[in-house]
Amino acid sequence: MRTALHILADFPSIFAVAFFSNFLQILWVAMWIYTYFSIQNMWQQWADENQAELIALAHNETFNVSSFNASATNITAELSTSEEIFANLISFYLFLSLFWTSMVIRNTLFVTASGVVAHWYMGQAEGKKPAAVVGKVFGVAVSKNFGSIIFGSLLVSFIRLIRVIVEGLRRYNPLQNGWLWMVADFCFGCVEALVRYFNGFAYAYIAIYGRSFIASAKAAWELFRRSGLDRVVNDDVISGTLFLT
Repeated sequence: MRTALHILADFPSIFAVAFFSNFLQILWVAMWIYTYFSIQNMWQQWADENQAELIALAHNETFNVSSFNASATNITAELSTSEEIFANLISFYLFLSLFWTSMVIRNTLFVTASGVVAHWYMGQAEGKKPAAVVGKVFGVAVSKNFGSIIFGSLLVSFIRLIRVIVEGLRRYNPLQNGWLWMVADFCFGCVEALVRYFNGFAYAYIAIYGRSFIASAKAAWELFRRSGLDRVVNDDVISGTLFLT
């Protein structure tokens, strides 16, 4: 923790990156909420228009009532099925975009903090302005390393989305297989926590060496295998720095 405080004192510009990331997070969530409710309103209007058309057909004197009842039932069933499938796909995409973009913003900050720590530790920041070092590291994070950040964020976001789906199913029907959904939610929660933790070291390799996400993940796994988990946790200075930011 002392090391983290020392790094923050030497590179106060990292707070600006943290505040900028938080601003982007708030802006993105606000845009997402607006989009979500706008799509809901559009979807409700479309459903009401379809229902109004069926009612108008029912009042048509030249329309055969018996054939209408049969066809209306089929049309309603088809519309309900298609509406449900389409609504689920839209919801899946919206929530995935919410988690994915949020994780990208967060992990970009993490890679920036990791790069600053690496510059400080290796002595590459000596004789340079702290703001210039932070700006350079941030520029590399959003350009050269951005693809790796996006890919790694997708993995965690997808697991997070599965957890949300499982939690929704458990709340929707708590009496049927409730224990099964609880076990599934617990298992996916453990997987998400492990992937998040492991990704932190992979992102550190990305920031230090500029490798791809796959290569960095392999290097992080090799670090776990050689050094052991306890030693790695004790040397995790980057998480302390990120926590303070």
